[in-house]
Amino acid sequence: MKLLIISDLHMIIPEIPEIIKEYGEKCDYIICAGDYTSERTLNAVKKLNENNICVKGNCDSLELPEYIETKLLNYKIGVIHSSQFGRGNMEGLYKFAKLKNLDVIIFGHTHKPLIKKIGNILLINPGTLSGAIRNSYRYFSICRILRNLYGFAKKEKNKC
Repeated sequence: MKLLIISDLHMIIPEIPEIIKEYGEKCDYIICAGDYTSERTLNAVKKLNENNICVKGNCDSLELPEYIETKLLNYKIGVIHSSQFGRGNMEGLYKFAKLKNLDVIIFGHTHKPLIKKIGNILLINPGTLSGAIRNSYRYFSICRILRNLYGFAKKEKNKC
């Protein structure tokens, strides 16, 4: 199973980049950890793949849940924007994931890509897809779930 993980689109980009459209069609799920900023952007993400998991970010006024929990191939996965914990609060995220008994927590907000294992919990932040604010690259992550979890971040030169 292949997951496309994105976050922090911020509507800086006029449309979803072609590389994301390509991966979105090939992946089993698209997971977005918030900050679409507009309904148009959210709809563009959902249109890429009918199997999508989308949560609300701190820049969204959209009617979306702030947290979603799901199970994919026996892995319990939580998706949250993470602004609730303060910027970059890994300890808070880890404690939340542990309390929820998660195998994986996917989050955004910091705009910095991160794939890190703390204890038995995998933390994944795909970074910002727009490349806006502090970055000159667009980031996203692909996570492949086999018998073990494998994740890797990709970056693309920002064309904004």
